[in-house]
Amino acid sequence: NGYMRHLLYIDPKDAFVITAITWLPGQASPIHGHQVWCLYGVAFRLFVAGITGSAAGATAEYVAVFTGSYLIGFVTLFSPGGLGTRELAMTAALAAFGLAAPPQAALITVGSRLWLTVLELVPGLLFLAGQGARRLTPTPPDASH
Repeated sequence: NGYMRHLLYIDPKDAFVITAITWLPGQASPIHGHQVWCLYGVAFRLFVAGITGSAAGATAEYVAVFTGSYLIGFVTLFSPGGLGTRELAMTAALAAFGLAAPPQAALITVGSRLWLTVLELVPGLLFLAGQGARRLTPTPPDASH
């Protein structure tokens, strides 16, 4: 009656665990995105490693830094896209967790903002380009007339 949790992995440093949740046939869970935030955190850690050459600290800390700063920026009403508040929160969190010294944290934060901006703009621009190409494609005349 209900779901079951299956422990798949325990981090040797006790920073995180991986579990699988299963349901009986016909049962379901509403859509939600916990795993997406974890993946964003993993991608952020890889981004930090790419920018600085290493990414010390636990993956869970990178998940917390990225998710926390993103959400702070999201709920900031006075700044579009949380511009400024997200960066301040991320820089402070990177330093507080000991993941980067303040100069490195600032570099990571600015790079992250630029990268996310590109990732948000490119799909939109590709969509608009596709719409423009469709408008330029001539429509064949209706053969039934």
